[in-house]
Order: sequence, then C-alpha cells, then structure tokens
Amino acid sequence: MTFFKKPHARDRAYRRLAASKPCVLCGSTGTNAPHHPLGAEWNTGRAYKACDYTVISLCHFHHLEYHKLTAGPWEEKYGRHADILADFLARHPDLVAAQLR
Repeated sequence: MTFFKKPHARDRAYRRLAASKPCVLCGSTGTNAPHHPLGAEWNTGRAYKACDYTVISLCHFHHLEYHKLTAGPWEEKYGRHADILADFLARHPDLVAAQLR
C-alpha cells in the first residue's frame, strides 16, 4: 500500500476521526475504537503497530471478538482486513482527505 506516508505513521487526530465513524460490521455508533490490523501483511510485529492509516472503526463487541478469535478466524468470518479497509475508506472520503494533509 503505497499511499501511506510512512510504514508506522502515528496520527492521533486521524485515529479519532476513524473512531467517530460507525462500526464497519454492524453500523453501531458511539463507543467505537480504531482498530489496527495485525500480522506480517501489515508490517507489524516486534512491538510495532500497523500504520494508523490502516485502522478501521469497530464497535466494542467486534473489537473484542477480533482479539478473542485472532486475525485469521476473524477474517474468515468477516473478510480480509484489506478489503474491509478499502470499503471503509470508500464510504468515508474525509478519511482519505485526512491522510493526504
């Protein structure tokens, strides 16, 4: 993914903006958390989180479910994080604009 500024960019304002969006899975609002993807595909590991521009908004239930199931089974149930992220960004163009500032 070449549109990210740097591999492990940190942007607190962007994370807050992403968390203000409805859960990408159920559409609930109010208590959402920006969720970073996990795994080698996202250049994580060795105490690194993925770039903040890869977060998706998850409600409390789906966030806990992600950590309970781990990435593989969760993606089998809901789809690949990359596909969910692409859909999330397509539905919220203000997030794309925020990445380019």
